[in-house]
Amino acid sequence: MEYDPPLFEGTTTQERYINNVISFFVMCFVLFTLASSIIHGFGKSPVHLLFGICVLVFALCLRKLIKWWNIGDLDPKFKWVIIAHAGSLSLLCVVANVYIWATPSCSVC
Repeated sequence: MEYDPPLFEGTTTQERYINNVISFFVMCFVLFTLASSIIHGFGKSPVHLLFGICVLVFALCLRKLIKWWNIGDLDPKFKWVIIAHAGSLSLLCVVANVYIWATPSCSVC
């Protein structure tokens, strides 16, 4: 039975370089979202802190899945779970940033 190659430890140097660059940008985006939620959470609304906590939990779960994948403890079909989880984390960061940085459009707010 033939298995897929590992997702984050590619066989070539180029694949590893691409994975590291993508991981770096996603990590920076997550850290920016987390910092924004903490800064705005204490000043504006505690809902911003909730977004930060959700982003942190998603990121930690994804990191654990990636660690298990690199070790080889997961089936190859979990590659799609990791990709879906990374996509969900990216969308959560986008939604959190839009919510945190949006200005109220009504004068009563």
